[in-house]
Amino acid sequence: MRLLNIFGILFLTSSLLYAQYLPNPSFEGAGIDNEPPVNWPACNGSPDNPPLPEEILVELPASDGERYLSMRARGYIENECCRNYRGVRDMVSAQLLQPLRRDVYYSLSIDLATDYEVVLFDIVTEMHPIQIRLWAGNDYCDTVELLASSGPIENTEWEQFNICFSPKLGDYNYFFLEADYIDHDTTNGMILADNLVIHEFDQYDTNHVVLPDAILGTKITLEASPADEYSWNPDENLSCSDCRNPTLTVTEDMTYIVQLMVQGGCKTYESYSIHLPTCDEIQSWYITPLIDTVIEYRQEVKLTAPYGETFIWSPTDFLDCQNCQTNYARPEVPITYICQSTDQIGCVITYSFEIGINLHVPNVITPNFDGYNDNFIVPGLPENSRLKIIDRTGVLIFETDNYQNNWPETALPTLPNQTDTYWFLLECQGLEPIQDFILVKF
Repeated sequence: MRLLNIFGILFLTSSLLYAQYLPNPSFEGAGIDNEPPVNWPACNGSPDNPPLPEEILVELPASDGERYLSMRARGYIENECCRNYRGVRDMVSAQLLQPLRRDVYYSLSIDLATDYEVVLFDIVTEMHPIQIRLWAGNDYCDTVELLASSGPIENTEWEQFNICFSPKLGDYNYFFLEADYIDHDTTNGMILADNLVIHEFDQYDTNHVVLPDAILGTKITLEASPADEYSWNPDENLSCSDCRNPTLTVTEDMTYIVQLMVQGGCKTYESYSIHLPTCDEIQSWYITPLIDTVIEYRQEVKLTAPYGETFIWSPTDFLDCQNCQTNYARPEVPITYICQSTDQIGCVITYSFEIGINLHVPNVITPNFDGYNDNFIVPGLPENSRLKIIDRTGVLIFETDNYQNNWPETALPTLPNQTDTYWFLLECQGLEPIQDFILVKF
């Protein structure tokens, strides 16, 4: 197993250029019957600027601003007076604030809806799904190139559509919207449009973001940006190749690229690269002790080496296991455990666990040789601890640089056989000196 860094190349919309291309993108206007929005003159038919009080579609408020655009494709005309309008498809145009350039990728964001019944030539007429087509040209009502189509619009509430296109025949100064049939011209349809914005983007721009570290052999989840369709490549070792959040088990260096497709056929890409660090980089993450604590005498403490394939612990005193990843220790003295772990490719990682003992010093002893509390015993006393005993007159009666929990047993001949209080100073390496009084009761 190896630790790794994951670099994600995120969704391309972060590099979109939000310069405005269209005048009056929310289709505001006076709201007069058969009059198009401001700066969107009609090139064909009679597009409207609803909501209009005399039309059934006033039930739908604007998606953005006060008004929006409505366009019809007229197939069947029931009113005898108006049969000559059969086949007429509404179209509006707008002079661009800046040109659409050849071979540049654009995404049109537009809110679209439809209505199933509309007053058409004074008769309530059933509407069928139609589509909106995007055109470009260089003069008023002079269409040159069909850029893209939306596909059938069937939703009666506003939904945002994203339609991708790239001019192939030249640069253009005019932009056109047209209501169009899907399959034939024997039915009628209504398109409602609002909140239109054109974005310029580069399909292959990339952004790099560092994701949290992971451990080789564990499962991680990749998260693509929201889209309608996903296609991951390569798809090996992934839980799914056409979902947003595939999971994988980390086994090696790998780069995954996902193609994202949104409404209208816009395609963008994201990339996720898995990089395995060097042995020195791994070791640098564990330069401090994983445990540095003080416990009670013989208290159990859990020790875990977080990473590796094989493990060797030293010293083995008070340990449950010599080669386990997780160990349990019940030390009787302050101790530092070292665990050396080796991963699958031979990296050796050293972990340190420093454990101190909370010393409990007695304040009374009874040296009557009954085997209980006969000596001044400090559980967990470190080696080479220094002890001084001084009587109430200030005379030093006992001193050692390596106390073995054996006073006054080794000094009884020098003590009067009577109860008395003594002062002591206990100095242990790595701990604050302890000084207090102790009652020796005979």
